[in-house]
Amino acid sequence: MKTVTRFCLGLLLLPAIARAEVDKIYDPYVYRGEVELEARGVHRFDKNNEHELKFAAGYGMTDWWFVEGYAVVEQKSGGHARVSELELENKFQLTEQGRYWADLGAKVEVEKELGEDKWELKAGPLLQKQIGRWVATANFLVEKQFGRDRETSAAEFMGAARVKYRLSPELEPAIEYYADEERHSLGPVLSGTQRFGKTPVRWEAGILGGLTHDSPDVSLRWSLEFEFY
Repeated sequence: MKTVTRFCLGLLLLPAIARAEVDKIYDPYVYRGEVELEARGVHRFDKNNEHELKFAAGYGMTDWWFVEGYAVVEQKSGGHARVSELELENKFQLTEQGRYWADLGAKVEVEKELGEDKWELKAGPLLQKQIGRWVATANFLVEKQFGRDRETSAAEFMGAARVKYRLSPELEPAIEYYADEERHSLGPVLSGTQRFGKTPVRWEAGILGGLTHDSPDVSLRWSLEFEFY
C-alpha cells in the first residue's frame, strides 16, 4: 500500500497552472477488436449548475491503438440542453502490461466546439501501477486551443489520479482526485463489471466534493460502457 500511495502522491505534484475538471480517469490498456459503446455524465451543483453528457462509440484498431468518437451534450445555468462539441479520442498502449514498474499509455484527443471557430488538442501520458489488489492510476494532459474563438493561446496542464481496491469484479471502491489552480475535487467512486450473456457492462458512479471556494460544491459522475469482442 505504501508504494501505491507514494506513486499516486508523486503524480499529483502538479504545476501551479494545472487544470482539470471531474470527468473520467483512463487506464493505459488497449484490446484489438474491442467495440465499445459508452454513455457518461457529470453533474456539477453550485450557484451555476452545469450538466454534461457524453455518448461515444470506439474500436480497438490494433493491439496498441484504440479510437473513439464522442458527441457532447451540455446544459448550463438553467439553459437548454444542446450538442456543444464533437471529440475524436485516440488511446495508445505503450508498454506490455506488467512488464515494467508501471504500465504506460498515451491519449491524444481533438475537440471541436460547434458553432464557433474553436478547436482543442489534448495529449499526454496515462500511467497505472498495481500491487496486489491496489491499483493507482494517473492521467496528465496538455491542452492547447486553436481558432479565432479560442479563450487562451497558452498551453494548459490537466491532471487527475485514482487509488482503487479490487474487492471483486463486481465492486471496486476508489478515491479520485481532480485539480487545477483554483478548483480541487476529491471523493469516493464505486465501479464494477456485470455480464449480460457474453456482454460485459462496466459501470462507475461517484460523488466528489469541492475543496476550494471556486470548485463546484458537489460533482456527480457516472458512466456505462458496453464492451463487445
